[in-house]
Amino acid sequence: MGKETQHPVPAPRIGFEKWKVAALLALAATSHAMAEAPFTGAFSGTGRACSGGLFVRTRTIEWNSSFSICKPARYEVLDREGLASDQGRIAFRLKARSRRCLYEVVEAQQVSRYGWDIRGYQSLESYRKRDLPDWSNSPLGDRMILSCPMTRLE
Repeated sequence: MGKETQHPVPAPRIGFEKWKVAALLALAATSHAMAEAPFTGAFSGTGRACSGGLFVRTRTIEWNSSFSICKPARYEVLDREGLASDQGRIAFRLKARSRRCLYEVVEAQQVSRYGWDIRGYQSLESYRKRDLPDWSNSPLGDRMILSCPMTRLE
């Protein structure tokens, strides 16, 4: 009897196409993680109703102005668009408001390199219906929106 020769089984090779797909998926995951990086910043406002500051931190948001004091509160991001450009926009919903805080939703929209329009909405409903004709410029108190021009400090 002769010796049996064993031939090694070749290891499976990842074809070029599968490697390319894996690399694209890894790149997409990295890009998505970068796109979802927390938005932070300090903003300063002036004028009668807008004097004060907005502070967006990784986990909390704080907005102190002449007529509303929103102490640091946890938030959720409602909308987020184009923050990598000079015309980005992000909206936050405060999870719990302090007693003197008038706004449940705070929206920040970039209008120039350092200039931002910061808006306060008294309710989530007011924020969601902000573009409807009956809500825009309504004299009803619960529909009023505070719009403050602010400068980003960071």
